Amino acid sequence: MACSCACHAPGRHLPALQPDRRVQEQTGRCATHAWAVGVFIIVAVVGLSATPASPSAAQPACLSRVLVVGAMPLEVHPFLRAGTFDAAGRIELGGRAFFLGQLAGHEVALAMTGIGMVNAEQTVATAVEHLACGVSAVLFSGVAGSRRSVGEVAVAERWTPDGGVSWFAADAELLDRARAVADDITLDRQVPVGDDACLCPGVETVPTPIDLGFDPRVWVGGDGTSGDTLDGLAMPCVPGGGDVFGCRACTEPGATAADIADFAANPPSLEFLENFLQYPEQTTDTYEAQDMESAAAARAAAAAGLPFVAVRGVSDGVGDPLNLPGFPFQFFAYRHLAADNAARVTLAMLEGWAAMGQADSGFDARGDEPPRQPLPASGGGIAAAAMWVLAVIGRRRSSRVAG
Repeated sequence: MACSCACHAPGRHLPALQPDRRVQEQTGRCATHAWAVGVFIIVAVVGLSATPASPSAAQPACLSRVLVVGAMPLEVHPFLRAGTFDAAGRIELGGRAFFLGQLAGHEVALAMTGIGMVNAEQTVATAVEHLACGVSAVLFSGVAGSRRSVGEVAVAERWTPDGGVSWFAADAELLDRARAVADDITLDRQVPVGDDACLCPGVETVPTPIDLGFDPRVWVGGDGTSGDTLDGLAMPCVPGGGDVFGCRACTEPGATAADIADFAANPPSLEFLENFLQYPEQTTDTYEAQDMESAAAARAAAAAGLPFVAVRGVSDGVGDPLNLPGFPFQFFAYRHLAADNAARVTLAMLEGWAAMGQADSGFDARGDEPPRQPLPASGGGIAAAAMWVLAVIGRRRSSRVAG
């Protein structure tokens, strides 16, 4: 900050080689004047900054992001492919990666929760706590068992984490968006090749000869249920664990050749799935969707007062053209088709939901505390700020102050 003395007329210079008493008096008065002005300015500025801005005052845009989550790499991958994300937008909070970017015309935070109830609830809670400008809605997209046919998509009206003892409702406006989408959207009916080990990004959507034999549709309404057998523990991901158990999507920004090699060396294991998760052998014939995360995410969203909806593609259900014996065989055969169709519906809902806020915002990248609060309007705070500025002014060699 440059200090300009107004004790002499513009364009006139004080003698440099022959200072007399008048010059010294002028210089002293100039310094005193500068210090007094500094005190006045800093007290005024700090006082104003502590005063709430009037409603008409211009404020920088800071609107919340839509939180889009999936549990497994294969559920997050379609959004990384469809949106605009880069390595610079990747931040880590509480050991979880979040991608800040654009998706279907909205500013979003995209995250992989990991499998299970605890992981889902913790991920949503972490986003709510650390997103500086807030979360506007929570959208969960993924696969599930269902009483519906494989390849179809179910959007339940409410979710239970405890077999019907308690319920968490999906947002009415988001359900309306799902109904509007259901009338027009065309879902895939041919099972894609997939990219289980992330060796061939770009070919995962190539269709196989397996065709469902019918046009899958979107079902909106009914009940969903969630649960796991992890006894309240967070299931860890498996480094290099493929598109089901892996810790990152192979196409996420910043992925390296070493990550791809890890995927190739650790393909998904049916034994791991059956022995570790002990998931129910029989797919539901009563619920629209049966999964391991949605109800927990709905509970966290409800605790924060946020709109929530879960869009679940059916990976194991009826109408299987291969007549496979339920889970986990149907899951591994149809998981890519189910995840892709769920993502297609979610993207269509985002494109049509005009009520969502769209503006740049961001996570508190430090990840260790909520966003900082404004300076309190206290006399001690003002005095301290004034003393600090006066000390800076006193440094004759300083030409500006770094904020």
